Amino acid sequence: VRYRALTEAVVSTQSTGGSGVAALIELARLLSKLYNAPGSVPKYDILFLLTGAGKLNYLSSKTWMERKMAADSPDGALLSEAEFVLCIDSVGKEGLHLHVSKQPKAGTPADRMLRAFQEAASLLYPNTTLQTVPKKVNLGNPMFAWHHEIFTVKRLSAGTLSNFPSHTTPGRLNSFDQKVDDGVLLKNTHIIAEAIGRYVSEVSDESVAILQDHMVPSKELLARTVQYLASTERSATLLKRESSVISFLDQMLNKFISEVIVTDFKASKRDPEFQFYDQSEVKLFAYNVKPAVFDLFLAVAVFAYLGAVYLCVKAIPHVLTAIYQSKKLKSS
Repeated sequence: VRYRALTEAVVSTQSTGGSGVAALIELARLLSKLYNAPGSVPKYDILFLLTGAGKLNYLSSKTWMERKMAADSPDGALLSEAEFVLCIDSVGKEGLHLHVSKQPKAGTPADRMLRAFQEAASLLYPNTTLQTVPKKVNLGNPMFAWHHEIFTVKRLSAGTLSNFPSHTTPGRLNSFDQKVDDGVLLKNTHIIAEAIGRYVSEVSDESVAILQDHMVPSKELLARTVQYLASTERSATLLKRESSVISFLDQMLNKFISEVIVTDFKASKRDPEFQFYDQSEVKLFAYNVKPAVFDLFLAVAVFAYLGAVYLCVKAIPHVLTAIYQSKKLKSS
């Protein structure tokens, strides 16, 4: 499932517990105010991409990228011109880490985004630090460690923002929702919004905040979004276009974005990467089978039976000969 606004720079999200989704919706609200503010002339457009199936090797993002980067796609040039792709993972707990494929070089979009985050954190919450965690993409492993790696292999500058320091951190691979700290989510969303605002406005003055007055995150809206997502079934295998969670996200984004497109993808029937089951209730059949030792005994019994039959067949001529000779002796 996808939601997007026609823009150039890209923001994408996957999360555990709904914190990343809630942050993206709030970012759309805040940045729409920034772009509509009198005298505000940001130098970049922003593309919001909200995807599902994050636990399934980011299947939705990969499919979307393959279609948009196709030669006949009108959006291929738009994506190829994107300066930076920011993927938002779980941001509902303390600690912010920007995961990238390699340490950003000075002057590159990744370096400018990192500096924007550092400036925003030091300006808004001086006790908060953001760490860069470089990790090369393992092309030999079909499973991606982070969301941004999908864009990195397409030669796009990208990074994933997460409160997890490593992709192997216990809890990140958990399929169940984790408790989100509303206060921490508010703080992290504020930092992300300020950093993106500084990047698109090309402001480097550390004493000036881009988002001021009414352009600040709402703790109530974030908490309500997280609460709704946590109480709603949103498994990728069960989501449909008419699902309530799809309607909710569509309505929320339409309030702040001029163009929202909902797209659903189906797994390939010929060579699916994952097998989807769309039934919420199924019958489970359990069979009681004999142990492996039983097969061994059965094989021995079969061979013994076949051996006995073979010996009987081999002995028939001898038995018949003996019977014939005994009758011959009696008659003589």
